[in-house]
Amino acid sequence: MNLVALLSHEKHKHRVLRTLREVYSAERICYVSTNKPKDSLLPAIEEWLDLQYLYLVDAVTKTVEDEPAPLMNGAYVSSPAALDEIFGHVDRLLSTRKFGGLVFDSLCTLTAYRNPDEVRRFVHRLLARVSRRSTLRATAR
Repeated sequence: MNLVALLSHEKHKHRVLRTLREVYSAERICYVSTNKPKDSLLPAIEEWLDLQYLYLVDAVTKTVEDEPAPLMNGAYVSSPAALDEIFGHVDRLLSTRKFGGLVFDSLCTLTAYRNPDEVRRFVHRLLARVSRRSTLRATAR
């Protein structure tokens, strides 16, 4: 498992998505969006990645739609400010499914919703969770 944070600048996202396609061509990717709702995000991702390998955790759509349509391959969380909810959902996913990569779009956006110390603690917790999962997988081989 690798943690990948997408750059916040739109002009660089194509490079990151191209790299993801090259590295994880046949592995599932857990993609957490804290920046864009699914309706504007998925068409851009679909240009680079096969959506059948993508699991989307959408933290934006519920902030703009009361009752969004169910995601076929993903789930909604209430908002980008809900760090515990985001972490809990990602933690459950990592416990029950195998992913080649975990992508956050974008970590820097979280500081618009929470103070930097809370975001730092969230990222630290997330990195510890991802590395613990990687260690478990590596020792199980």
